Amino acid sequence: MTTQTQPEPACATTTEVRDFYELYPYPSSSVPTLRNGFGARLVLSRVQTPRPAGKRIEVLDAGCGRGIGLIANAALNPEAHYVGIDLCNASLADAQVGVAHRGLMNVDVHEVDLMTLQGLPVPSGGFDLIYSSGVVHHLADPEAGLRQLGEVLAPSGVIVFMVYGTIGRRHIRRVQCALASWLDRTLPLGQQLATARAFVQALAQADDAECPFQEAAICPDAEFVDRYLHPNETDYDVPGLFDLIERAGLRFLGWQGNQAYSLDGVLEPGPVRDSIEALPERERFTVIEQILQPKNHQLFLCKPENGPRRLPPLDQWGELLLAPNPEASFQIAQRNLWGSSRTESISYLIYDGESVLIEDPALQQAALLVASQNEPFRGGSLVQALVEDGMEPSQALAALKELVDLELVYAPHEVELG
Repeated sequence: MTTQTQPEPACATTTEVRDFYELYPYPSSSVPTLRNGFGARLVLSRVQTPRPAGKRIEVLDAGCGRGIGLIANAALNPEAHYVGIDLCNASLADAQVGVAHRGLMNVDVHEVDLMTLQGLPVPSGGFDLIYSSGVVHHLADPEAGLRQLGEVLAPSGVIVFMVYGTIGRRHIRRVQCALASWLDRTLPLGQQLATARAFVQALAQADDAECPFQEAAICPDAEFVDRYLHPNETDYDVPGLFDLIERAGLRFLGWQGNQAYSLDGVLEPGPVRDSIEALPERERFTVIEQILQPKNHQLFLCKPENGPRRLPPLDQWGELLLAPNPEASFQIAQRNLWGSSRTESISYLIYDGESVLIEDPALQQAALLVASQNEPFRGGSLVQALVEDGMEPSQALAALKELVDLELVYAPHEVELG
């Protein structure tokens, strides 16, 4: 269902950005796409404070665009109610078509300005989850926009957040700056696009594998204008990102993806790595940012009074509620023999990360059990199953802990049983 409240734009920048996306709705594809953090219960398990029992999960997609993430998330979380908001009517129309085509009854779409949130139907107690991916950095005042989102976040809620990174987008900045110095920005956007395309096509002929103009030359139109001709955007290095979060009255909860800002596979264990990992949080991430050069910062935020989940001691995990990570997938190589079969290998990947081969036999055995599980379970039941298969109790408990550490399973709050 689509509701258009016709809010007044907050400022000239908001109007300009809205008109920009009316001409070139983003992204270029309208095919639903899963995003990192699509599992509602998984994301909510990251904070210490559980949401109230018996309450429907309320989710806001702040800047849903054409609805590709909104639709995919809502389809996989039918127990949650999703509200998608955007200022671009062309994008909202596409989102509405996608929702209707799939018969989703748990989605509402509204025309709302993120700078004011005027006309947003806020549920009692606030939203449990807020997704804001690639939106806040286009606002006239990103700090004010993020603060607005924090004000409609439930005390136990989580914001799944993405903004541009300064370090990893330097090649994009090269093209932006070249075009800004050469292109007549008073031309209609369609003419700017045609002229800019001719410019980058000419420069893409350079014999340089690292030439950013080659990448620009093959971008679809919607991607090209969003990346190189956008009227307003802000990018952030790590110190600037943490300042933004603090000024908006929110708390950094963690990076999305268990390999984000990790030196695994990048720097071998030793004195240099040890010295980096011993740094305070912000300084450590600042150093790692220079090494990894991420294009985007993808992270989780929460209220200042909330914080990261603390699990009970390991000896109490028998009663701990666990569930398979919906963002994890397993690849099992099995060989069928005469009258029997044998598992050759098992590997996993989380979201769009790299496939990881499990080599430890105990962890292989535990992962095989989880790979076929689609219901929540108690830690003790998995340990018991491994013991019945011949594993020592201490070894089984260690394998369970490794599954949690690798984020192959997670610990939902007890409220999720309701």
